[in-house]
Amino acid sequence: MDYDLPDQNGVQTVSIIRNEFLDARVLMLTILDGEEDIYRAVSAGARGYLTKSCECEEVLDAIRTIAGGKGYFPAAINAKLKAREKTQAAHGA
Repeated sequence: MDYDLPDQNGVQTVSIIRNEFLDARVLMLTILDGEEDIYRAVSAGARGYLTKSCECEEVLDAIRTIAGGKGYFPAAINAKLKAREKTQAAHGA
């Protein structure tokens, strides 16, 4: 799923899919890599997050991992997600 879609953003679409299909496993593949972008996608139910600069093999690894029931977040993405979570905790959110 990409962030940029014709009628709505990818996060909205992930949320809609996950509300209707609770077991859906969605991988975000986008150019956006900001903490807030990643956090919103994960909060909506994305099970993985890659940027479009990744290698094809990593996309395949992510698909296999997510299909197997696990999440897939490369180290750089995971670090940004954890930083966002720390910010939230510091602000009591």
